[in-house]
Amino acid sequence: MRKKRNYKRIHKPDIKYDNVTVGRLINYLMIDGKKTAAQKIVLDTFELIKKKSGQEPLAVFNKAIENAFAEQYPAGWTEEEMRAVIEEKEVLGEYEAPTPSDTQDYQDNYGSKVL
Repeated sequence: MRKKRNYKRIHKPDIKYDNVTVGRLINYLMIDGKKTAAQKIVLDTFELIKKKSGQEPLAVFNKAIENAFAEQYPAGWTEEEMRAVIEEKEVLGEYEAPTPSDTQDYQDNYGSKVL
């Protein structure tokens, strides 16, 4: 019997900011199916960011994601290139998520340059 084909998941955007990444963050924080509680946490945090920093919370969130991405992968690589490499390694069964020691090795070799 053949395996069922894995279809690509389509993630829904957040209601307030209409952003898929924020929607995925909410889903990641969700515990026991309580999505409204996770939404309240994220939206309250965004309001706190806006109140304390005076900047647009979505811009701060996107910059934080870029900084985390920059620390995890070599500088100069685009997101599409990294996704292609990761997908190829997943197909071959060679992909391993980076560990904290990998991140430390990267910082030792390349410094902590942030985009």
